[in-house]
Amino acid sequence: MLKIGKINYLNVYPLYQNLKGFNLISGEPSYLNRLIRVGEIDISPSSTFEYFQFPEKYFVVDNLSISSNKKVLSVLLLTYKPIEDIYHDKIFLSSSSSTSNVLLQIIFYEFLNRGELKFESQKENLFEAGKNQLIIGDEALKIYFNKPSGCFIYDIAQIWENYTGLPFVFALWLVNRVSFEKRMKDINDFINIIVQNKLSYTIPSSYKDFTVSEIDEYFKYIDYNFSSKHKASLELFLKLSVKYKFIKNFFDTTNISNFLGS
Repeated sequence: MLKIGKINYLNVYPLYQNLKGFNLISGEPSYLNRLIRVGEIDISPSSTFEYFQFPEKYFVVDNLSISSNKKVLSVLLLTYKPIEDIYHDKIFLSSSSSTSNVLLQIIFYEFLNRGELKFESQKENLFEAGKNQLIIGDEALKIYFNKPSGCFIYDIAQIWENYTGLPFVFALWLVNRVSFEKRMKDINDFINIIVQNKLSYTIPSSYKDFTVSEIDEYFKYIDYNFSSKHKASLELFLKLSVKYKFIKNFFDTTNISNFLGS
């Protein structure tokens, strides 16, 4: 039975509707990244930066991503002064997603010209009053709809789009290459199912403690496509990741031999 990664956030929930006969393994992006890297799951939505780090380990499912549409609402920087006044401050990064962490640092280095900042990891992806911090996922979405007093909130996908004119690709559907060699037909069949789910999904009417109107608003900004604009954004993010030494080597993100389901 195929082992499928499932990010335990609202943003991917519709894609898993009506899935039967699969072993679904849930977790935060960083957890699923570790599992697919060593072949403990076969296919999963995984952090874009995971692909940048280990492109030789994966195929990418074409026509499918988890991206922002102008903004995203669930990847937020919380600060206690306006962003234009942040210079020598400390910012705590998320424990849950390498992609969002790198994106935030690139925004400060490339777009805001703030090389003096200090970034530090935190153990949990939880809001803590008084901290400048990056929060992602459902925890960030709660903050968006119930804003804490005294802090400034910045949607970092919106900042990226403001400077680049491009959507931001937070996650790709990755297939472990060794798994694909062993389970080619099963994986291709699953890809067909998940792509069809992308085309026909319905927005959930309930999820955790979010209201219907909150869920509807959120999905205005979630984009599952992987168009030429998304691929251009991916390539730019990789170039900047190399420029600021988060990644050693640039590679061709458009190489068709790396894609499945094209």
